[in-house]
Amino acid sequence: TLSNAVFEKVFPDMSPTLKIPDERKEKAKGGVVEAWFLDAANKANTAARLADAIKSLLNNPAGYPDKALNPGDIAVLCRKNTDCVEVAAALENEKIGIRASTAHGLLVKTPACRLVLAAMRYLADEKDTLSMIEVINFSHDYDAGKDWLFKLVDKEKDFFKELKEKAVFKNLDDQRKGVQCRTPLEVMECAIEASGVLEAAKIWPKTPLSLANLDKLRQTCVQYLELCKARHDSGSLTGYFSYLKENKIKEAEGTDEQTVKVLTYHDAKGLGFPVVILFSLDDDPEKKASAFSLSAKTEGKPDPQKPLKNRTLHFWPNPIGTLKSDKLRELAADSPEQEEAGKREVAESQRLLYVGFTRAKDALIFAARREKTKLNTAWLDVLKDGAGAPLIKLSAIQEHTLTIGETPIPITIKEFTEDTKVGPSKKSDKKK
Repeated sequence: TLSNAVFEKVFPDMSPTLKIPDERKEKAKGGVVEAWFLDAANKANTAARLADAIKSLLNNPAGYPDKALNPGDIAVLCRKNTDCVEVAAALENEKIGIRASTAHGLLVKTPACRLVLAAMRYLADEKDTLSMIEVINFSHDYDAGKDWLFKLVDKEKDFFKELKEKAVFKNLDDQRKGVQCRTPLEVMECAIEASGVLEAAKIWPKTPLSLANLDKLRQTCVQYLELCKARHDSGSLTGYFSYLKENKIKEAEGTDEQTVKVLTYHDAKGLGFPVVILFSLDDDPEKKASAFSLSAKTEGKPDPQKPLKNRTLHFWPNPIGTLKSDKLRELAADSPEQEEAGKREVAESQRLLYVGFTRAKDALIFAARREKTKLNTAWLDVLKDGAGAPLIKLSAIQEHTLTIGETPIPITIKEFTEDTKVGPSKKSDKKK
């Protein structure tokens, strides 16, 4: 109802009306629309307030169609990848402790990969004491406590002799024979088996993510070997370690039911989620539009059989590159190119919001940043009726009703400030 009420007016010539199949009409009844007012002075603080709100939702899902709400039922849609990273970091903060799907850390910094890579280095050189420390630090069957450094400083030789007697190093030593004749991938498989990383992953938090990172580490090794083959070069462990260092590969993305989906509006196309949170609503399309860009134009009606017919590319280069100039911006503001760029950006923003609105199965949430008493919803303001008036005014909601034209939409307002208490999780502390 909400999507039809809005986009029938935004796209009057395109018939964007959503029709529910008869077999799904009964199940589709109801639904939740909410507006979250997030008190924050900047985007970083907005992400932190959003994380508080999501934590609160998971702790108290009463009123939602699915009372057993999991993090994997929630999707946060962002305008830019940088917004995704900020939201993911806020969710994974120690205070919140919710896994986000966005990969923002380096693969080689994850515990599972550090253990395997250290085991690989130890297989290549049994005198690599730094790798031994790394292996034992992440090994699941050895509790070195906080005094291992004192033992190392006090009696270095005795300490490493003691480590050599541990099962993990005995397993690795048994695998060392012929290691110089093996490919990096074969050495990796030996390290995975001998280091006990699979057993360790079972007792670590976020077990599915640890296993996904191991799979991605294998993929990087395969990619490295394929690169060597293309260069008619033989791969080596040293070469593989350099490859990892140079490429700065991100960790695996979370995909299990305990992971909140954090993705861009573009990436959400074709997908659906029980709960969708529309973020980045303070993104201003007018400020984003620039005449100094590449654009495509098609004269007349596009021909699907000849997509390039009457199609031209227009590019107006910025004469000062990445430098900023108020004078240049003022001169460009009155140009036909800037006006056209503004129209393109507004049209794209409207299309992306249509994607966001129509991804929700059970609940749609507007996450709006509030600075003092002002709501920052510049992006929502591009949704206008034929007279040019904004269709959605969150600040004008009265009696928990959002009115779109003549269509009343029930909506719940929730406010989240720095002092908002999210409370402890009501779920058990099972491993995620």
